[in-house]
Amino acid sequence: MLKCIVVDDEPLAHEVIKSFSEKVQIIDIVSYFNDPTKAVRYIQTNPVDLVFLDIEMAGFTGIELVKTLSDPPMVIFTTAFAGYAVEGFELDAVDYLLKPFSLTRFLKACDRAYDQYITNHHKENKQAKPDHIFVKAEQGRQKLVITEIEYVESKANYVLMVTAEGRLLTRLTMKEAETLLLPYGFLRVHRSFLVCRAHISRYTKKEMQVGSNIIPIGENYMEAVWQKLTTASM
Repeated sequence: MLKCIVVDDEPLAHEVIKSFSEKVQIIDIVSYFNDPTKAVRYIQTNPVDLVFLDIEMAGFTGIELVKTLSDPPMVIFTTAFAGYAVEGFELDAVDYLLKPFSLTRFLKACDRAYDQYITNHHKENKQAKPDHIFVKAEQGRQKLVITEIEYVESKANYVLMVTAEGRLLTRLTMKEAETLLLPYGFLRVHRSFLVCRAHISRYTKKEMQVGSNIIPIGENYMEAVWQKLTTASM
């Protein structure tokens, strides 16, 4: 999950991004700033993966903010002014959101940031993602091939990992399972369910078929899930 901050001198912009971010499982907004100078100090002393950054702010522009940083995090510019787009992309911005932007457009920007994060992370490690994981189970650590996992279901303080061959109750929390599996094409569709996109055979706004099982889509997840799946199928 990407650690994010929002830098914008308009309170309404904070509210919009906060509302949209609650529908996205790959970002975690850890702080909001009205003052760009305070944001710079925060970035210099705390781990930040992504900044949602306004451009025209009192006394200090978003462009200037990025230029002051020797090793800036990823940036998604959010502004009402289209004229800064070229300069923004020259600073290697992940995306440029023109206010007012829709949830669909916000989701696309977040997906781009996450894809870039994964790419950069792999380059740094110079290693391919493993094709399996070991999880704590009753009989000790159990090996699971990631592509064979159809979905994960929350069971109190445990999670049930389901494959075509069977079910394994693991000593993981849903949060741990989500962090572990999101980079492998899994999608949170319900408070209690995390599914592998590759195993989805059909879906509506309220449910989907994963393998031979019908999985409900939670009301709070419906819009984001629908946008992700329909965008991916275009």
